[in-house]
Amino acid sequence: MSIVAITSARDLDRYRALRLEALATDPDAFGSTIDHETEFDDAEWARRMDSFRGEPGQILVATDDGRDIGVVGIGVRRAPVEHLATPSHIDAVLWGMWVRPADRGRGAARELIDAAIGWARRHDATDVVLAVRRDNHAAIELYRSVGFEDTDSAGLTVGGPCSGELEMRRPVG
Repeated sequence: MSIVAITSARDLDRYRALRLEALATDPDAFGSTIDHETEFDDAEWARRMDSFRGEPGQILVATDDGRDIGVVGIGVRRAPVEHLATPSHIDAVLWGMWVRPADRGRGAARELIDAAIGWARRHDATDVVLAVRRDNHAAIELYRSVGFEDTDSAGLTVGGPCSGELEMRRPVG
């Protein structure tokens, strides 16, 4: 198994196929829908491959014997934090985590998380945050097992697609 970063125009169809499969297979796991993302044009798919809400970002894919088996996005989120000595705090947001059902339990998710944390470290992030459905107990246990802790927050953005979900955070360390 290996983790690859996908960035080029030739990877656009690869990412689109994997993301739409994730939305079709596990529609309740994401803050989006297959109907919404099917409407994206090539420019939107390309933008998602290398940015996160206008900041640096990356799509990582787990492969096994030449097959794509999982995907995750990671991106920078700069936010002013008044109680910190520095004028802004850099988080990395982990999003869109998905592994094909037949390939779950073999370590792909952990490898994707490790690669995402490495990306966050290279981009000077202090913490990695994510939002997960409160009833997704398997994912919550996975995230806890790799150092994420509940923040007691309702989600990454109030009123956004992840509001009401459990926010989890871990230091990049």
